[in-house]
Amino acid sequence: MASTKLPKFRVQQIPPVRHVVDMRRHFPGFAYHKAQGGVSVWSGTLQPSDGSPQYVVEAQLAGHGRPRVFVRRPALVGGVRHRYADGSLCLYYPDDGTWHRGRPLSELVALAAEWLWFYEAWLLTGRWLGPEAPHGIGKG
Repeated sequence: MASTKLPKFRVQQIPPVRHVVDMRRHFPGFAYHKAQGGVSVWSGTLQPSDGSPQYVVEAQLAGHGRPRVFVRRPALVGGVRHRYADGSLCLYYPDDGTWHRGRPLSELVALAAEWLWFYEAWLLTGRWLGPEAPHGIGKG
């Protein structure tokens, strides 16, 4: 089967102040601060459904690196897929255009809320009901 990769194009990066304004509008409960090394960090809670715990989430954006989103509390159950080795959530497949540096970070936080909903469904069913992308050998 042929690859359906989208062509690469240069995306205009959103200025940091626009991320701050956009996050305040869409996630007003999230607090912003600059961490060591100039990393922009937003921390707040997400609750994917009424019966869910409130998850303390941290979104990080640094220079030209990929943004990372972590669940800080409560601890996620071991063995859940769709996380990187550093514990950050795998929220999108980089080659499908779901998220790129020209889109606001608030959209990535919304994907984290959706990820948490699928995580809770996985806890109940043992199956990941959310979208999945093919992974290379040895990647998870």
